Amino acid sequence: MADKPQEEEDHQEGEDEQPETLYENFQLPRPPPYYHQFTEKNLQRLKDLKELHGHDIDNATTKASILLDLPPELRCLVPPEPPEDGIVLNFGDTKTNLHFLKPLSEMGIPQLYPEPIPLTADESQWTHERARYLKQLTRSILLSFIELMGILSVNPNLYEGKVEHLKRLFENALHLINEYRPHQARESLIMMMEKQIQKKREEIEKVKGMKEKVDTMLAGLGKEEPGVTSDILLSQEAAIPIPAGELWKREQRAVWAALDVDEELSH
Repeated sequence: MADKPQEEEDHQEGEDEQPETLYENFQLPRPPPYYHQFTEKNLQRLKDLKELHGHDIDNATTKASILLDLPPELRCLVPPEPPEDGIVLNFGDTKTNLHFLKPLSEMGIPQLYPEPIPLTADESQWTHERARYLKQLTRSILLSFIELMGILSVNPNLYEGKVEHLKRLFENALHLINEYRPHQARESLIMMMEKQIQKKREEIEKVKGMKEKVDTMLAGLGKEEPGVTSDILLSQEAAIPIPAGELWKREQRAVWAALDVDEELSH
């Protein structure tokens, strides 16, 4: 019976260590603990503080001093400034935005196509060469795959060399494709900006059309005089002319109603 408390203590210690063991068994890193601070309440508080300080929180010169005055739970909501040298750390590996694609030689992969031409030469010429080499690599991949099927049907033990060759072909082909990424990003940005410009032009045309309708209605109202016999609405019961002030109010309501109908039709 004397050993029972000791067993309970050991069992309790094992339960205390279990969360740490589970944490160590995660295959992917867990999110940082400050993600709990990204709540609607904290975001609204930060928005109110920005309005109070006149958006000085986003200013690099005053951000450091203002961050120290913020509550601890709001400091992590302010994004950091982009690195001036373009170098960042990603899981312990140094990344740079100056050279997003390393040469195959730096990655320890044999390069199966010639080196690109110098930057001082015609870039369009290398673009045509890149497309030609990519087609050649694609044909080599298809041929090597057929050869691999033949090897597997005759002697499956000899597959390693051909699989390794296929791997090198795919790595070179993907590297050539990734060289198009800057061009793809540039064209995507151009398309996005063209869509925004087209949308703004459509909005401007709608505003101009509404302005013309308002000008036409105002011009028509300016020519008409309240109280004219043709515009006087008679009461159905007593056949008494409606006062000019009331008639003017009804005309204004009719104008606003017409504008509301036009706006609904435009949407």
